[in-house]
Amino acid sequence: MPETSSSHDGYRWIVESFEEAVLACSATGFVTVVNGAAETLLGYRREYLTGRTLVELVAHDEAEAARALLGRVLAGERLRDHRLVARRAGGGTLEVSADLSPLFDDDGSAVAVVVVLGDAAARRRAAERRSQAARLESVGRLAGGIAHDFNNLMAVILNYASFVAQEVGDNETARADVEQIRNAAQRAADLTHQLLVFGRRETAPPEPLDLHAIVADLAEIVPVLGQGDIEVVVELAPSLPPLVAVPGQMEQVLVQLATNGAEAMPDGGRLTLRTEVVEVTQPSSGLEQPAPGRYVALSVSDQGIGMSAATVGLAFEPFFTTKSRGSGTGLGLAVVHGIVAEAGGLVELFSEEGRGTTVRVLLPVAEAAAPAAPAGAPSSDHPTEGGVILLVDDEEAMRKLTARLLRRNGFTVLEAATGGEALKLAADGSASLLLTDVVMPEMSGSELASQIRERHAELPVLFMSGYSQGALGSPQVLDDVELLEKPFDEQALLDKVRLVLATAAG
Repeated sequence: MPETSSSHDGYRWIVESFEEAVLACSATGFVTVVNGAAETLLGYRREYLTGRTLVELVAHDEAEAARALLGRVLAGERLRDHRLVARRAGGGTLEVSADLSPLFDDDGSAVAVVVVLGDAAARRRAAERRSQAARLESVGRLAGGIAHDFNNLMAVILNYASFVAQEVGDNETARADVEQIRNAAQRAADLTHQLLVFGRRETAPPEPLDLHAIVADLAEIVPVLGQGDIEVVVELAPSLPPLVAVPGQMEQVLVQLATNGAEAMPDGGRLTLRTEVVEVTQPSSGLEQPAPGRYVALSVSDQGIGMSAATVGLAFEPFFTTKSRGSGTGLGLAVVHGIVAEAGGLVELFSEEGRGTTVRVLLPVAEAAAPAAPAGAPSSDHPTEGGVILLVDDEEAMRKLTARLLRRNGFTVLEAATGGEALKLAADGSASLLLTDVVMPEMSGSELASQIRERHAELPVLFMSGYSQGALGSPQVLDDVELLEKPFDEQALLDKVRLVLATAAG
């Protein structure tokens, strides 16, 4: 049923609850309803706005445009995101985005206009953020898509380098060359994991880390992060307990903070990296306060240009940046904040214009280390007897490598490139274990495992993938499964295979 003008007053309390600025105008253009958000946006009290015409509330050179808009809406049109320049209290102006809709009486005639106003610049920023977030999500999906193949390649390089190392004997030069290949490949694999963590395509578990080792490794590269002469001063606590964080993420935090500090001193200056242990004893009701306990603190201080109080308030907002267009994404401190918050810590920022900036990160101290693997767990010292492994991987080089590693350790291997081939090989029930890649064309590893288990319910399954288990998600993997992450070396492969076989054997 059409809305009536008699219900207009009854809607006032609803309009007042809106977060956006709302005005209602009569057919003659006079403002009859104003909510609190409109007062805030325009700077006028509602007593002033009520009784004014909409034309009076826009800039003088837009008066005719405003009259035309009212005429179009009263004729039945609904207008969305129309840009106007509104007058503000004190003589200023504000570009607004206006949505205008007619209000009808029982006869279907437009008798009033409802105007919803928003800050046009704020709406543009929101749209840009949504667009940037969509681009980042696309990058994350792309990173996830290439990681599987990339980690296959790294596994092949690492393991064939190990084969070569075993053949070169006492040739020290050749052994050193092979070791360089292995180090480079491992570094590439580590970078892939960091990229996936950054893109939220992989959820790596936190573990105890030595902050002093991280600071020492990165302090040497800090001077090259800026364009001027950067003096790096490292002030380390005499003794520092391990902190709890995701491997790779603390390096990301330190590099980001050091980069920000160096770029704030284009003409050079001192960048101080400081560590300490902080004891929080009193609980706090504040959302930005750490819980009581011991924390490892990392502070990065510069002598740069500093920030105003207003800038400090926005520093951790995603996509906010003080750098020139094209020079920054505005994601750096937001990412730092996200990493630290996820680890149960806190980021504090202190800055003063002309006097530099200090960012202090608090991270919880690691609890006592977990005990070693229980006695009797499979290891290279107590190998499980050989069995028949049904190995499924569509990547030939990876499949051949894995088969070679298994065969040289006493296992019989049945190789399949597709799920269909694997189903045929599994028909006779001779396999002791299904070892399958997760992401494959035609049939995923989880689908394959489900079909084989319909006939051989007790067959143990070990999945392998270039993704972490947290990134695979339903329905690609089964619940409570063992996952071998690529790239893996010979020992990691054997340990996982023996563990799954031993668990299945009871």
